[in-house]
Amino acid sequence: MFFYFKILFLLIFFIAFIYIFFYTEKNKTPLANSSFQIQTPCRKLTQQNPLKTFSNRVEKLNHLMDSKLDWILPDLQQKEWIDFYCLRNKKRIVLNFWATWCTPCIKELPSLSKLAKSYKNDIFVIAVSTEDKKKVQNFLTRSFKELSSELKITVIKEDEKLKYFPKDSLPATYIFNKQGFLKIKVLGEKDWSNKKIVQQILELN
Repeated sequence: MFFYFKILFLLIFFIAFIYIFFYTEKNKTPLANSSFQIQTPCRKLTQQNPLKTFSNRVEKLNHLMDSKLDWILPDLQQKEWIDFYCLRNKKRIVLNFWATWCTPCIKELPSLSKLAKSYKNDIFVIAVSTEDKKKVQNFLTRSFKELSSELKITVIKEDEKLKYFPKDSLPATYIFNKQGFLKIKVLGEKDWSNKKIVQQILELN
């Protein structure tokens, strides 16, 4: 009797294995399974996974103040690729991590928008969330209809963020000079339209 139970168990295990294997293969996303032709503002790339286009040199930024940021990711509407390499020697980068549930994050979004619009020739501003894309889109449509198009907003997965950035409290903002080097890290809400803060960013060459 035990022998038959053993055979039955192995049979069930084998069927389950086959089902899981074929289900996984069938439902693999193109992002994980295909190469992508990415046309950014300054270059054309072939990537296996666009969200993994961080430079290998960029690790936890609280330890690497001298590593250049080389990052490619889609905007929220996925109409264009944002390529930080294309901004090299042209603009400072203000990289802000935020969330729809974070009250201080929401309070500073208008000033980030103002910074992006007023200094679009000198400063590139991007707000990044790790939440669901539709949730972010719905929130912005419902709560912020006047944000400048110069403020770029996108989403990435939490585990992708944590591969390269420390798990800081939100909002967390990283500011890079024109060469792509991290120079300033800011935790907490700020008024990004404040002239002293703007001047400090503009002085990063």
